[in-house]
Amino acid sequence: MTGNKYFNMIVLGLKEQLIYVRAMLFRQFLMVTIMIIFVNLWSVVYQGQTEINGHSYNQVIWYLLITEAFFMSRAPVAYKIADEIKNGTFAYTSSRPYSYALYHFLYL
Repeated sequence: MTGNKYFNMIVLGLKEQLIYVRAMLFRQFLMVTIMIIFVNLWSVVYQGQTEINGHSYNQVIWYLLITEAFFMSRAPVAYKIADEIKNGTFAYTSSRPYSYALYHFLYL
């Protein structure tokens, strides 16, 4: 039963994100735009060189893609918690029978 309630939190978070399809599409467009800019920037930096400080161009691009995708795909948890404190739902949410921190990290 414990795992089921956390699975339900994930599903609820996904449903909430799908309500705002335009915002989600804009975030994806922004992420792709940033990736294109950084890939072009690093291609200029690596022009005429195979390695810089032991790192190849491909290694830097993979590192960039993975880290940017990870950080840009997460919802800003701190803003959501701050909003809960401001509007008073923190008391309700924190007294529920599940981990408050895990709830926010599963609730996309």
